[in-house]
Amino acid sequence: TWAPLAGAAVVSLTDSDEQIAEWAHENTPLFGSPKRAQEMSNDLWSGLQTASVLSTLATPGGDDALSYLDAKGRALLVRAAASEVRSQTTSRLKRGVGRPRPDDTDDLSFPSGHTSAAFNHAAWTAMALEEMPIDEDVRTGMQWTAYAAAVVTGWARIEGGRHYPSDVLAGAALGNFTARFFQHAFLGPADPDAPQISVSSDGDTLFFGLRWSF
Repeated sequence: TWAPLAGAAVVSLTDSDEQIAEWAHENTPLFGSPKRAQEMSNDLWSGLQTASVLSTLATPGGDDALSYLDAKGRALLVRAAASEVRSQTTSRLKRGVGRPRPDDTDDLSFPSGHTSAAFNHAAWTAMALEEMPIDEDVRTGMQWTAYAAAVVTGWARIEGGRHYPSDVLAGAALGNFTARFFQHAFLGPADPDAPQISVSSDGDTLFFGLRWSF
């Protein structure tokens, strides 16, 4: 979380933010065209979302069917809550910041929604893999693959002319943080002093509450 945030701060305070975005969009070294880059960002995001669900279902969940269903239902609900908080936070930041995209299509550039979603799903997948009884090398390889796909998603948004590097780095930090925060707060070992999150809505407004004993 902190590394991409620091990176976003560095590139946004220098000329490299716009320079990298312009160079990537004009040369498209990885995808060959802006259109292909945008298509691949959608495909990678969708693939990571599927991986996060399947990895959640594949983790141990009890000795009988009822225990499994209870554990998986709870995990999927927490995962969905983390994704929704990530989505709402991204949307509100986009509207609040109002940064124009590199291609000037709108002013919703910061942060990158595709990247925040991709890193949210990648982090969730990586944490689920930690719970699986598989070979350590295999686990590490799968975790690196998930994060690599998230990184490529972010780069695709830059090549596609939809975001600046700082947008992508901020999205990566947000996606990773929300996934890990929700996992540790609601699915980690029981801790009475752990932060507790509440989400409610009156139909028009979404409310987020945080309680932390210290």
